[in-house]
Amino acid sequence: MHKRWMRGLAISVVLIAVASLLTGCGGVPSAGSGVSLEIRVLEATTYTARIQMTFANRSSFTFYPESATVRGEECSLWSAACVTVEFSMSLSGGGTPLLPGETRSVTEVVPISDGYTRVRWVEFVVRGRLGGSWLEVASNRVYF
Repeated sequence: MHKRWMRGLAISVVLIAVASLLTGCGGVPSAGSGVSLEIRVLEATTYTARIQMTFANRSSFTFYPESATVRGEECSLWSAACVTVEFSMSLSGGGTPLLPGETRSVTEVVPISDGYTRVRWVEFVVRGRLGGSWLEVASNRVYF
């Protein structure tokens, strides 16, 4: 397997998407509570996918992201062999805080195949502080 390929995808997706989410413009979310991270596939081709990520803080506290993890499954195009991988990284200097009531959304085109392997699914986890507690916010899993 080309674990290096998945690691490269993981790093680029997390850095681009999470950094974009945590530094982007916000809006007002619908009523609810807690912090959420939702990802969805808008379009997928043989080599890339256009995904939308939405990070929302419906709590009354500011969310301070500290680290991000991407999990995914990479499969060989020539066999049925698949491997689940996970990569974690710190957000340098922490991410931009997500204020109470704030929602950030970003759409990115990300690589999902290198011609030898293909990413089958991916999900994200962002760990940070909310009020005086640590919180892990997991996204849904999306399939390509």
